[in-house]
Amino acid sequence: FSATVTHVFERVDGVYNTGENDPERTAYASEWQPVEGARFIYSDGTTNPPPVLPPYVQEKITLSTGARVFGLVLCGAALLLSIAFFAWTLSYRKTVVVRASQPLFLDLLCIGAFIMAAAIIPMSVEGSDAACQAIPWLFTTGFIVVFSALLSKMKRVNEMYFRRDC
Repeated sequence: FSATVTHVFERVDGVYNTGENDPERTAYASEWQPVEGARFIYSDGTTNPPPVLPPYVQEKITLSTGARVFGLVLCGAALLLSIAFFAWTLSYRKTVVVRASQPLFLDLLCIGAFIMAAAIIPMSVEGSDAACQAIPWLFTTGFIVVFSALLSKMKRVNEMYFRRDC
């Protein structure tokens, strides 16, 4: 334990030190620091430290403007279609075909599809923590709405199919 307490550990900025402000115990992230009185066996099975690692450089990968516009156009189409089908279901709610298809089920499919399609909008925003957090919430909520409607419909059809009083 005492060797661990006096050992030098890495910090994000590359400089690390577990002791007081002792410049002799300060090192940099690119150097291997042995623990006094302890023998460390590296992954290759030897006690020889590996070569110095190059500094990590994080690359920023972004969408091109054309890809972002194309995605947003498809998102808009999906949003408009879900609104149009929802309005169609409301306007033809009393017809035999829509009543047989259960209008509430159709409405839930349209609402879930709308919420899932809305998850594409925050995907086009770069550098925003709120947008990154909204993506899984929107997609998961829409997915749950769609599949709860589908599973409810399957349960109802199953109950009607296997009804014993027929």
